[in-house]
Amino acid sequence: MLANSVVGQFLNKIVNPYLSLFRKGPLEKLAYSTGIDISPVIGIFILYFIQDYALQWIANILYKLVG
Repeated sequence: MLANSVVGQFLNKIVNPYLSLFRKGPLEKLAYSTGIDISPVIGIFILYFIQDYALQWIANILYKLVG
C-alpha cells in the first residue's frame, strides 16, 4: 500500500494538516455519516482560488503602489 510506504507517510505529514482545516464541523459529520470525504475537493478549490484570484489581486495592489 502506498499509504504505509515512506512516500505515503511523508505525503500524509504534508497534506493532513491542511486538509484537517476542512474536516471540522458539518463536513466531519457528512464524512462520518456517508463515508464521503470532500475535504480534498474543497482544499484544492481554495488553493485554486488563492492562486488565480487572491494573488492576482495582491499583485495589482502592489503594482499600483509601486508603479
